[in-house]
Amino acid sequence: MVSVPPLPPPPPPSSSVSDLRNIILTHPVIDNHAHNLLRASHLAAYPLESITTEASDEALHHVPHTLAHLRAVKQLACWMGCDPDWQAVKAKRATLNNLEWTKTCLAGTQCLLMDDGLDEETVENFSWHDQFTPEKTRRIVRIEKVAETVLQKFHKERPDEADLAELFNKWSAEFATVMRAALNDPNVAGFKSVVCYRTGLDVVLEEPMGVPLLEAFVAILRGVRNNSKYRIKEKVFNDFLVRETARFIGEYSEKKPLQFHTGLGDNDLNLLKANPAHLQPFISAYPDVPIVLLHSSYPYTREAGYLASSYSNVYLDFGEVFPMLSQDGQKSVFKQLLELTPTNKLVWSTDGHWFPETYALANTQMREVLSEVLVKRVTKGRMTVDQAIDLTRKLLFENSNKLYNLNLVPAFPGGLSVPLSAGSTAYSHPELHYFNQFLSKNPQVRFFRLQWLDYTSTMRLRMVTVTQMKKMVEKGVHLGVTMAIFSLLQNDWPTDDMSPVGQYLLVPDWASVRSCEGYSPGYASVMCWFRDENGGKEIGTCPRTVLSRAVRKANEEHGVQFLMGFEAEVVFLHRIQKDGVEEFRPISDVHGYATSRALMNKSMEILSECAEALEASGIEVQQFHPESADGQYEIVTGPLSPLESVDALYHMRETIVYIASKYDVRATFYPKPFNEQAGTAAHTHISISPPTLENEEGFFSGVLDSLRSICALTLPQSASYDRVKDGCWAGGTWVAWGEQNREVPLRRCSKENAHWEIKCVDGLSNMYLGMSGIIAAGCLGLTAKSKLPGTGCTHDPSKITSRERNGLGITKRIPKNLEEAFEALKENKKLREWIGEDAVKKYMVVKKGEKALLEGIPEGDRMRWLLERY
Repeated sequence: MVSVPPLPPPPPPSSSVSDLRNIILTHPVIDNHAHNLLRASHLAAYPLESITTEASDEALHHVPHTLAHLRAVKQLACWMGCDPDWQAVKAKRATLNNLEWTKTCLAGTQCLLMDDGLDEETVENFSWHDQFTPEKTRRIVRIEKVAETVLQKFHKERPDEADLAELFNKWSAEFATVMRAALNDPNVAGFKSVVCYRTGLDVVLEEPMGVPLLEAFVAILRGVRNNSKYRIKEKVFNDFLVRETARFIGEYSEKKPLQFHTGLGDNDLNLLKANPAHLQPFISAYPDVPIVLLHSSYPYTREAGYLASSYSNVYLDFGEVFPMLSQDGQKSVFKQLLELTPTNKLVWSTDGHWFPETYALANTQMREVLSEVLVKRVTKGRMTVDQAIDLTRKLLFENSNKLYNLNLVPAFPGGLSVPLSAGSTAYSHPELHYFNQFLSKNPQVRFFRLQWLDYTSTMRLRMVTVTQMKKMVEKGVHLGVTMAIFSLLQNDWPTDDMSPVGQYLLVPDWASVRSCEGYSPGYASVMCWFRDENGGKEIGTCPRTVLSRAVRKANEEHGVQFLMGFEAEVVFLHRIQKDGVEEFRPISDVHGYATSRALMNKSMEILSECAEALEASGIEVQQFHPESADGQYEIVTGPLSPLESVDALYHMRETIVYIASKYDVRATFYPKPFNEQAGTAAHTHISISPPTLENEEGFFSGVLDSLRSICALTLPQSASYDRVKDGCWAGGTWVAWGEQNREVPLRRCSKENAHWEIKCVDGLSNMYLGMSGIIAAGCLGLTAKSKLPGTGCTHDPSKITSRERNGLGITKRIPKNLEEAFEALKENKKLREWIGEDAVKKYMVVKKGEKALLEGIPEGDRMRWLLERY
């Protein structure tokens, strides 16, 4: 390993799913409802179990049996570097430097809006928290505490000897003075009521200033005299405080929000009266007062969403369910929030209190759920990446910034909300989060496969132990790999341009990490970038970078995004000895497309195991079935963004090959194993968003225009052209398109979703480069505002007349061989420039060397040589 200075993370491609994930993980948060942390001297006096529950006393004994607690134990153990056991976590916690640990747990938080209602004797003051955040802490004034504090001034008064009305008026005037001072205080962001705890959210709107209120006042004064920490429990008085606060707020042009505790809390509230629906009359009566319903109003989330959608002055906080609920519960609540609530009215909070772990767990788990839900919506086509990014910024920062008139600018510290270890004092970059999050979910991992795909479509790797990987991530160092790596053929023979001088950095893209548990227990794989050794800049010849740039450029120039998916066709072969020579034979003797009999052998076990392994690694398996050729099968996975989709494809292929090998079976993606049977392809599905007719026509007509050039990338060896035949559903030999026509290389699958299939692609292609070529060609079509020729072919183009073909604009054929495809690519200057001349030049040099290598292998051995490698 070559140790190099730490580098900043490579910038993610604009408006990609990777970019969305990074925004979710790195955008600073405004925590709109938090509480003070305990003084170090009081830490031991409070139960650490309370970090995932509102339970207390005897009920705390049951907390370790909740899913929320078990998840927290696993995460805390990973961050602290101890065993995932609650006693181990508590023991490790006791050894940590409290200030450093707090700094770690609060990293990623820009500003705290802190409820001032906790006992000041046991917690740190507001200014103490400022050392952990870029912005100073703002106060949220708890109105019941203000009332009780003012009442202390009158506790010596004897109500039976005084004019009650006059005494009440004195208290009321003092209360009003304090509240108005808070309204004028720039350090006060808003107010909060805990009337939910005291007497319920069914606030009475009209209460005469008569006997009931004065009697309550007398009871309170007597209580205060007997107990300096008296808690107001008279409903008439609590409702009066809420109404007065709303009246004060309404007097000011700058409307500071009034927060209400709603939903779950300690067991001293009436859960039925914690439903925010009780507040509807109050909300209607004070339309100018911004009202924030705290804690997702769980379990009344839908009721809260209705109020936020129906009343312009209602906002909904989506805190506290993190980390109080299980992950599934959190996802369910978040989805309920999005059902009806306007996204510009959702604000984030941790409800962090007492222990810094409450902040870290809440922020971490929120970002995990946000990422999972929003990324899935994007990949399913329910929203664009840009919409999801905009939503993320609103939820984490912008909505609170506007609502509380904070006038802050996001301060990106380059960090996340998840510490890697107890010694971390600041966040580093998104890769830290992915790495740490992955380990917390996969503690069994002992080795990492750092992988890349070279220009011959050969998967190469470096193996690293989990211990060494942790050190590298913590220090921000990367492995050095010789620059000759892209000048090697399959057998390591050098190409003409190879040089022994210089090296690249192998930088893991932790967004691509997947468990290999399904086929190689204890291992994980991660695809890597190649970066410049001096400064970490992108390398124009790195295939993943080429695709990343293509996606970014398409969005920047045309505002379009893509989803891709692949049909992974594979042939399962047995090795046999015949006359002393090893040969390959298909696994099945009786075979046919989608036939049940084709699964009555080892293939059923292999495919089932593959499907389970893929799903365990996070890859959606939509279906699998027998294909036409002997021993040929197909696995279809779900759509993803281009880079994610290609990453997933190669993880799938590795999974298939490794699992098949356990059954003494060779799995091959070679395009034409049998001369008289169907070939093996890698049919590519792609949809464009927004799916307008102009985008669809321009993009796919561009693909069609450059299809002959694209074949140099997607049909990259001489063997590739043996598969492309007419009349065998391989896409045929004519450059044509059609609606649901499987005898053309470009098939429109769904006009509504702008979903198309490209059939002239096989398993020998470097898919990063191949997909870059497709995107480049399509974008050239968008630039030229091209139109699809004709109305689409409705027959096999090889079986209609030349006049009929000409009428449909079908005038060219797919290249007959690799040489012809390369000539087309050489002539297509615009396509080469769009992809990147450095990458195209390197590709052509490698393919020239590969051609010479393969021609030097006897024809009878050449297929066997390739079958072993692909």
